[in-house]
Amino acid sequence: MASQIRDVVQRYISRELNADSFVSKFSELSYNIHKHGTEEAVSLRNGIESMLSDVYAHLASEQQMRERLEGFVFEKEMA
Repeated sequence: MASQIRDVVQRYISRELNADSFVSKFSELSYNIHKHGTEEAVSLRNGIESMLSDVYAHLASEQQMRERLEGFVFEKEMA
């Protein structure tokens, strides 16, 4: 599950997906993840949802979110 989330994030960062498509695909993957996902996947979901909330609240731009996503998601992969 975590690898699928990373794949969607990578597609968004590389601009293969627009913001709406990213949110849609991410939502599909993260729905009820706390019930059947790994701890790593849940942690990724929580961090990404926090970043999305910042954009929706106009606390961060979409570009800032892309940059933060890259650092957050792929840093966790190496850990």
